[in-house]
Amino acid sequence: MKKVTIGFLFMILLTSAICYAGAPTTCDVTLGAYSTHSDLRNAIKKYKENRIGEEVSNIFEKIPLVKTKKEAYLIWLTVGEDEIDGLGFKHGDTYKKIVARAKKIRLELCPPEVGPLLMIRERNPGEGKGIIAMRPIVASNGKPAIFAINEDEKHCSLHLVDGDPNKFWNSNTRFVFRSFQP
Repeated sequence: MKKVTIGFLFMILLTSAICYAGAPTTCDVTLGAYSTHSDLRNAIKKYKENRIGEEVSNIFEKIPLVKTKKEAYLIWLTVGEDEIDGLGFKHGDTYKKIVARAKKIRLELCPPEVGPLLMIRERNPGEGKGIIAMRPIVASNGKPAIFAINEDEKHCSLHLVDGDPNKFWNSNTRFVFRSFQP
């Protein structure tokens, strides 16, 4: 039998409070669903509205793919103080501090594979827009980068943005984290 910790009870209370107040955007994706980069790219191309930015296309084959299939539960949170889906930074903060705050509430960084996988799902326009909270990868320019998803009513695009830990993000920026799995 598992020992119940204060942290686990806190997560239950936090999850209950979020669900009661109104839920932030969430979804599940299957990591490891595609064994090759070419299979993943072909799956993305099946959706005519999907676009892969040039910088992502240049490093696509370097995206680490998870080897075994498993579900990842994702949650979109704003950097700001929104009482439903905010991390509590009134004026924004650095990527390093945003990630640290998320980890305090038992959220995790996403595997880089999450970026492309978010393009292969049913969605309402605009709901999936956000920056993927992940360990930065090296862009073709040699700088650290993380994935970002942009969506509107007609298109979904995946591109790279600055992944420097000291990069400042405004309070209205939405990040995608991997959520706690009981």
